[in-house]
Amino acid sequence: CGLGSINVGAFVQQGKGFDWDAFKKVVKLAVRFLDNCIDLSGYPTPEYEKMAKLTRPVGLGIMGLADALILLNKQYGSDDAITFGRALARFMTSTAIEVSADLARGKGPFPAFKSSRDATADVAAKFLNDLDLIERIRETGTRNSQWTTIAPTGSTSISCDCSQGMEPLFAICYDKKLSDSNEVWTFVNPIFEQCFSGRTWYADAIKAIAKNHGSVKGVDLTSAAADLFVCAHDLAPQDRIKMQAALQKGISSAISSTINLPNSATPGAIKEIYMAAWKAGLKGITVYRDGALASQPVHFGGKESKQEQKPAAAQIPSNVAPDIMRQKIRHGYTHEIVTGHGKIYLTINRDEAGRPMEIFTNGGKNGSVNAANLEAMARLVSIALQSGVEPERLARTIENINDGTVAWDRLKETDKKPMCIISVPDAIGKVLRRFYCNGAPSTNAAQTTPVDPGRRCSDCNAPVYMHEGCEFCPNCGSKCG
Repeated sequence: CGLGSINVGAFVQQGKGFDWDAFKKVVKLAVRFLDNCIDLSGYPTPEYEKMAKLTRPVGLGIMGLADALILLNKQYGSDDAITFGRALARFMTSTAIEVSADLARGKGPFPAFKSSRDATADVAAKFLNDLDLIERIRETGTRNSQWTTIAPTGSTSISCDCSQGMEPLFAICYDKKLSDSNEVWTFVNPIFEQCFSGRTWYADAIKAIAKNHGSVKGVDLTSAAADLFVCAHDLAPQDRIKMQAALQKGISSAISSTINLPNSATPGAIKEIYMAAWKAGLKGITVYRDGALASQPVHFGGKESKQEQKPAAAQIPSNVAPDIMRQKIRHGYTHEIVTGHGKIYLTINRDEAGRPMEIFTNGGKNGSVNAANLEAMARLVSIALQSGVEPERLARTIENINDGTVAWDRLKETDKKPMCIISVPDAIGKVLRRFYCNGAPSTNAAQTTPVDPGRRCSDCNAPVYMHEGCEFCPNCGSKCG
């Protein structure tokens, strides 16, 4: 369904509590908006569009719950917080159903309503106290077959400066790796910052919290209000399940919520969580063990412990230094090659062992399309090298790719004959094979040590073949005698 999330933290008025009237107005507007989106949106397939318009489900949800609880002076997971969450979810869903019923009067119910009249009314009755409205729904239906859900709202919450979905705060401060650029941003909870940034102890407290995996638990702070800033790893799984169960009772569809577990979590502990979630009547539950993946989008502030680094490090090939270990100043060679698309320049940097680890390209006057393709090729080859793929395998894969153009060039001035370059990938492959494969990480032929001197070219270290009684190298054109 089309998702939309309301930042409930924005409805907390200082000294006055939660503004239920303002929240109701936004819920009504949001339901109408999501319903209109069904008609105006594009769809990936005709079948998808047909089903969406047949049932017209909408998924209105919340974000900023953790923020709202802090502002209301309620600790996440406490009885007061659970009571508020249950009331909030039911209020949102009952309002959404009321609007959907009103829309059905003017625009008609969702087309599949006729075959699910009683089922729709029975589901709506679970969230409504108005008997007249329930009977009206049984007669004229609702515009939508589903009304509310709660999604994770990761990037959406970041754009709105609020906490994610129904989740507790992940951490007071944490690092997040952006998916489209690999850039790392450091976040400090804006409410924590607003409350305490003027205190003399704030700067030292942030450092201490960062070293404490982003949590205030166990950190000696002078303000008792800091205890409200409970984080995901501070909460027992049972507390998370209780909160989700309370919200689920007021949500017509399902909830996406992840229980964060330490790296030391066992399969038995995870089994207990799933069993408890099933007994609580949850429609779904997710767990994540910190450090279970080599690359995860969110990390605690500060450095991870050695124990938590092990799972990630184990997935990095032993012959490749992790990307974060690359030196600020790196050394390599720039190769100028003539191709059918003009000159290209390849800068290939190596690690301390002489192994190539990244390629940068410049296509001269090749045009925007060719320049983009050249950069894409260089990025992919760089990723492969940093992931442990051998240069020989890369060279073998992209060498001899033919794009219909031909150019002749010497890869070194001392080459006796030019070689045929039939595409840009072919040029990159030939450079990799000539200078960075089989123990030849240098452009200086005198420093090259052939793997098999009897069957390798002394100039370029490529395989040689017998031709007219002499060893001939098709790579650089060298010939004995």
